[in-house]
Amino acid sequence: MRFLLLFILFLFSQAVPAQTNRPEHYDKPYVILISCDGLRYDYVGRFRPPNLLKFIEEGAQAFSMISSFPAKTFPNHYTIATGLYPENHGLVDNTFYDPQRKEFYRTGNRKAVE
Repeated sequence: MRFLLLFILFLFSQAVPAQTNRPEHYDKPYVILISCDGLRYDYVGRFRPPNLLKFIEEGAQAFSMISSFPAKTFPNHYTIATGLYPENHGLVDNTFYDPQRKEFYRTGNRKAVE
């Protein structure tokens, strides 16, 4: 009897449509983060690049950002994406080894990081 009841509950649970993972089902907007590696703090104000200014006008701009240590691309981008510092996420250089995949990743190797 108990098995039959569990089986019926299982069948009903499978009949309920699963949530879809499509953008129109989300209440929150997407966030597009643009990080310009090596961009000096005064570049936008000094040279007024039209494409960057368009992004700033229609989005947001961060002021007074302080890079994490070490001040390298991979560790800092991972820090921005996760909110964790390098001592917590483990990336401390622009090259790192993934023991699960047994592969090296380098910022200069575009194919490996895509």
